[in-house]
Order: sequence, then structure tokens, then C-alpha cells
Amino acid sequence: GLMEYLKGYNIFNNDFSGSIPTQIGLLRFLSYTWMERNLLTGTIPSEIGKLKRLQELWMYRNRFIGNLPSEMGMLDKLETLRLYMNSFDGSIPEEHYNMSRLKRWDLYDCNFTSTISTKIGQLQNLEVYRIRQNNFYGTIPTEIATIKGLKGLWFHFNQLTGDVPRDLCALRGDNGVGIQVLDVDCSESNDDPQIACIDECCTSCCDPVTKICLNTQN
Repeated sequence: GLMEYLKGYNIFNNDFSGSIPTQIGLLRFLSYTWMERNLLTGTIPSEIGKLKRLQELWMYRNRFIGNLPSEMGMLDKLETLRLYMNSFDGSIPEEHYNMSRLKRWDLYDCNFTSTISTKIGQLQNLEVYRIRQNNFYGTIPTEIATIKGLKGLWFHFNQLTGDVPRDLCALRGDNGVGIQVLDVDCSESNDDPQIACIDECCTSCCDPVTKICLNTQN
């Protein structure tokens, strides 16, 4: 039918319930879809990886569960992926780091348990990366510092440890140039910060226990 020629599909800010049908993969001309702020449930079907023209995918503030399909990594034209405030399981598939045109990646408050892959360096167009309030563990990979257009990084309220890479700190800036936001769990309120952050690198130091962040730029 004519539905397969749709370029945009917007159902945001309603009370729609139910799951996403596998037939979504038939909408091969779709370039953007906004499904956020609904009551959608179930898992994201792997057929979504067939939407080769998709540039924007907004699915935040729903009730999605389960693992993310690795097939989403086939969306090589995707520039914006907003999945925050859902109840997913598991880790971020390595294939997702193949979305080389990605500029904004919002994954916060989603119940992920994962590391940040060293493959993040492949996302050379990334500007905004928000993974706060999850169960990310391990260290911040140095490869992220190869992404010169970064503007905002929200790492806090996770289980990340180690040091903020010095090369990443070197990308910090002001007046709209360089990284404007770099929030990590570097609070010394418990005398044992999870992450070490050199002077004037991080914009806020947070405590994952108290959920308090203090601005370091004052």
C-alpha cells in the first residue's frame, strides 16, 4: 500500500499503548519517526534495521523492555537516536557503534549494564552522548577523545571508574567551542571518588549515592 512510501511517522505525546509491529520494516522510505512520550511496550523489533533512510529515531519516555536489536547498527544514515527513560536490559550491541553519522545519542535512565566500547571512536560525527543513570562500568575509553566535535558528555550516576582521559579534557572549551558539558562521578563527598578528573576538566562532579552534582566551574 501507499503507507510504505511514508517519509515521516509521528505519534508522539499521546497515550498510545501496545508494541511496535514487525511490519515497521516495510516503511523503507521512512526518514524520521517520533514515538516519544507514549505507553508503548515490548521490545524494539529487529526489523527496524531495514529502515536504511532513517535519520531520526525518537522513542524516549515509553515502557520498552528487553535487549536492543543489533540490527539497529545497520542504520548508517541515523543522526539522532533518543531512547532514554525506558527499561531495557543488557548491554549496548557492538554493532551500534557502526552508526557513523550519529550526532546525538541519548541512552540515559534505561537500565543498561554495559561498558563504553572502544569502538566509540568510530562515531566521528558525535556531538551529544548522554548515558547517565544506568549501570555502565569500566573506564572511559581514550578513543572517545578522537571525536573532535563533541559538545556534551553526561557520564554520571553510573559505575564507571578510572581517570577522565587527558586528551578528552583537552577538548574542553567555552563560548560554544569544544566540550561544554562533562559530568562524571568525581565527587569527593565519600572520600573515594569513582573517577579522577583533573582541574577545570569536568563541569560537574556527581555522587551516585546521594544523586547530587556540584558545579565545578564556579
